[in-house]
Amino acid sequence: MSDESEEATQDGHPFPINPNTSDEADWFLQELVAFTNRTGFEVGVTLVVGGIMVSGMMIGGRKYFEQFADIIKHSLTQAIDAEFGEMMGNSYATVAEIYKPVGDGEVEPSAITKPGYIHMKDAVLYHPNDSPRLVVNHALWRVRITAVDAFTLGTPSV
Repeated sequence: MSDESEEATQDGHPFPINPNTSDEADWFLQELVAFTNRTGFEVGVTLVVGGIMVSGMMIGGRKYFEQFADIIKHSLTQAIDAEFGEMMGNSYATVAEIYKPVGDGEVEPSAITKPGYIHMKDAVLYHPNDSPRLVVNHALWRVRITAVDAFTLGTPSV
């Protein structure tokens, strides 16, 4: 954390405010993601990433990896066999443990306190040329917070 953000926090601000972080993660988005990772809170969010608008429900990392593991398990069970699907699903499910809530007095992992990724479910991508939106049923989406150019809470009505 820079001296400026430490100073702002010490002056009574609840978050480390540093307006000169254009090359870094948006501190406010990072705080929202950290809150989601800690609590399991879900909220509609719309992001702009590299000129593409993406909208969906922001979910915690734990839920993202649990759902990802279920998709892998189901897909591989159908494509190959149940034993292989179970094995691969379980291996991805273990990643969700880095987002496991900790007890009082324990140190939270950086995946929770200073997240690098935002996780979404039911993601819809909108192309800037007004072409039809891309909808993938139950799409999970993961993107680096530093790649997000802009965001708003809520999802567009079409």
